[in-house]
Amino acid sequence: MKKMANIENGKWKIGIVGVTIFYCLLSPCAVSAIAAFLDTPATARLAALGGSYVALADDAASITVNPAGLASIDRPEVTSDYSRLYMGLSDGSQISQTYLGGAMPLSFGGTVAAGWKEFHFDGLYKERTLSLGYGRWWTPQLAIGVSVKQLHHAYSAASQIVDDFGNIQSGTPDLFAENGTQKTAYSADMGALYKWSARTTLGVTVQDINQPNVALSSTDRDVVARTYRAGLASAVTPGLTLASSLLTRQALANQRDWIWTGGAELKNLKTTSGQWALRSSLTAGSRNNRQLAVGVGYGVGNLQLDYAFAMAVAGLTFGDTSGNHRFSLTYHFGSARQARLERLPQTDPAIPPMTQRPHSIEIKFIESL
Repeated sequence: MKKMANIENGKWKIGIVGVTIFYCLLSPCAVSAIAAFLDTPATARLAALGGSYVALADDAASITVNPAGLASIDRPEVTSDYSRLYMGLSDGSQISQTYLGGAMPLSFGGTVAAGWKEFHFDGLYKERTLSLGYGRWWTPQLAIGVSVKQLHHAYSAASQIVDDFGNIQSGTPDLFAENGTQKTAYSADMGALYKWSARTTLGVTVQDINQPNVALSSTDRDVVARTYRAGLASAVTPGLTLASSLLTRQALANQRDWIWTGGAELKNLKTTSGQWALRSSLTAGSRNNRQLAVGVGYGVGNLQLDYAFAMAVAGLTFGDTSGNHRFSLTYHFGSARQARLERLPQTDPAIPPMTQRPHSIEIKFIESL
């Protein structure tokens, strides 16, 4: 992006600075560590649990973090999310993200899912990720999933340029005139879940395995760094699950980041009208990365509503912005009980499914983790 220095249009400069600031806010960092397609959570539940979700993955949004989690889905579901990020910035910038995804269990085994995530910065910059994934339990203990992604980003080019003498004239900056304003690349993720015991699950994933180059110019490099995640989740009680994870990736500042997350999810808090869920996580890592997230969910029938609030506790503080706010809506098709029975292994056809208690308990733990 060396020719970016030629851009002098006021609005464009503000836009580039704004995008730069946004990426630094996501993970407080040096400017040299900025990259496209940073890992922003797709839904409110993911945002509340942070990186600890890698071992808790069990819904349609698993495709964005650990596609192996798709194997735990026992009925079709669709999910949508709208997020306002770092609201209240002093320059009035509006940063938002939308997500739409769905998952469908297949009759021959496993679950297929698709997702669409789009990030917007004030109409000046846009990122879009399209995902298609599949996850399956290959053994009673091991699930493996893969996903392929189309990564696309686009800039709104300035209509003015400044020559070497400081004269402003109409035109398109050299970078965009020579290379266009958008770039598309393709990438792939792979993940696994391992049931260490009836209550404990290990999760690992490798994202952006091929490290695609999304720079506009073929002579530049703007690589989406390969990300490694490993996590552990344990059901302390039937409703409470504790989890932790470790993430590492190569930063553009020629260093490697290490980020730890601890999270907790309390589900199945029943009331007369529905069920509640409470979530929280704390993240700490390289380059003064500190973030606290909390969330709540409410389910009635087949409908699930989720909200999450996340805020950096180092670098930019609560007094500087109103934090990140995420709202998700998920709908499950069919009966969860019936879906479990239909996918229940039939070890003895003479025994009615409801009396096969060991299998029923195993499926319940898969769902909770």
